[in-house]
Amino acid sequence: MFLSSALRDDKLVAVSSRLTLLVDLAALLAREIELDRVIATACERLASAMGAERATVWLLDAESGELLSRVADAHELPQVRLPLGTGIAGAVAKKGEAVRVNDARADARFHRQIDTQTGFVTKSMVCAPIRVAAGKPIRGVVQVLNAKSGTFSEEDERFLIALA
Repeated sequence: MFLSSALRDDKLVAVSSRLTLLVDLAALLAREIELDRVIATACERLASAMGAERATVWLLDAESGELLSRVADAHELPQVRLPLGTGIAGAVAKKGEAVRVNDARADARFHRQIDTQTGFVTKSMVCAPIRVAAGKPIRGVVQVLNAKSGTFSEEDERFLIALA
């Protein structure tokens, strides 16, 4: 009975954390005007709410057809560009479907170059396309990396799709 109660409490904490994230993001968007700051804060909060090491938002550059991420730690790359279809995030942007991978390095779509350049080690990942509404054009991809539990769940994937 104690174990069941503890699991229920953990689930309530996770749901509460995610609801708090949604409220905080709405408040952030209402007051912040610098896009890079909004994205950086949103990524920090998202990673925390999903129990992950980090999150990244990739925006689709309509002119070049590339995904662009300017959010990185200060000691890492200031900007990363990926051709559409390159890497798991690029595949999500191209196909418009969410992806959940528990062993990124074993996935044929995984693009190792970013890990090599940054020194970060990607293990698990969940990505979802960013759209204004269902059926609308893809504007980017939100990517959450390295679940602290080791793997992302179907519930994590559903939450990210809803958020995106």
